[in-house]
This record gives sequence, structure tokens and C-alpha cells, in this order.
Amino acid sequence: MKLEDELSSIEIFTSNIENPVIKQRVYQVLSWNIIKSTRYKRMFYILSILVLILNASIPVINQIEKFPIVVTIVASISTVITGIITLINFKDVWYRYRVTAEKIKTECMLLNCRLGQYSCVNREKKFLIRIEEILAEDQESWIKSRFTDNEEDEEDK
Repeated sequence: MKLEDELSSIEIFTSNIENPVIKQRVYQVLSWNIIKSTRYKRMFYILSILVLILNASIPVINQIEKFPIVVTIVASISTVITGIITLINFKDVWYRYRVTAEKIKTECMLLNCRLGQYSCVNREKKFLIRIEEILAEDQESWIKSRFTDNEEDEEDK
């Protein structure tokens, strides 16, 4: 699905939310996660394909004896791009943003259909609490992925 189409579909998920503050919050959070997941996905694919092309071109360039420095330059660029992909974790970040967006969409559909915990009078309060729980889980996941692994690696040394 195109980014524009997915962003325009947010209305489907938020249309039955009566409280304007909650509606705006959900719209903002869904937009943020959808845009971020799409950007990280694109960057992951663009950089990964670039690395593949650069690495595949090295043997070909190596056969051209006039420019031996070009092989070194291409290999260095490929190494830097691979390092950037690894450092930023484009794939993991893309996945995390997408999972958060899909969890929120699921909660929106349950609210819209008045299913489960959203079949009662206080459904929007419960909905907001659940959305904030999802966001807190996402933030906790981000913190663990950025800091916990590094600390454990240092403790193992």
C-alpha cells in the first residue's frame, strides 16, 4: 500500500472515536508510526540494494587494470554503507514502527466494533489506556534495543 493511501485510511480507524483529544492523539500516533516505518523500510531497501550492486561490481572493476584505486574506493563505500545499516538498524526500526501501527489499528477496530473490553460504557477511556500501554511498550522496546544489549556485552567482557 502506498504511503498516501495508508495515511488517508487512518480516518477509517479513528472515525468512531468521539472524544476529540483521543481521536487526535490516535491520528497523530498512527501517522507518525506509518511514516516512520515507511521511511525506514525505504532506507533499508535502498541501502541494501546499493551494497549489493557495489559488491557485485568489485570483481568487474577489478578486471579493468587501468583503475586499481576504484576497487578500493567501491569496497570502502560498501563497507561504510553496511556499517550505517548495522548501526542504525533500519530493518529492526522499520519492523518496530510497523508493529506499533498495526497494534493500534487492531485496538481501533475493536473499539469501532465495540468488541472485547470496548463493549462497555467507558470504552474510550479503556481504549486510551491501551493505546498508551502500546506506546509505552514500544518505548521500552526501543530503550532495550539501544542500551541493554550494549551494557550486557560490556558486562560479558
